[in-house]
Amino acid sequence: MNAPTKQKQKIILVRQHPEITKEKREELELKIDKARWKAFRNEETVFYGQLMMNLKDVIDPRVPTACTDGRHIRWNPGFLERMSDENVLYILIHETDHCALGHLWR
Repeated sequence: MNAPTKQKQKIILVRQHPEITKEKREELELKIDKARWKAFRNEETVFYGQLMMNLKDVIDPRVPTACTDGRHIRWNPGFLERMSDENVLYILIHETDHCALGHLWR
């Protein structure tokens, strides 16, 4: 399958947090990107892969786990760090589904 036409923007760091070094941020970014590409390449999840390419990732220590506002997926860095690759994919699909099903606008 071909690469998506839009290039995903880098993760946004809401505020500098002493525990989040540049290396840690890059590690978390790679973890999310791997899961996003896995969804995009799998025929069972390609629909979600297309949708999630439009959502920007935000590392935000203020959120307890993960959430979306329809334009961003906010990730707690500690929560994200503890998750397996399969769980990251599940959360990406879960948060994307909130947007796809219009939960934010009901």
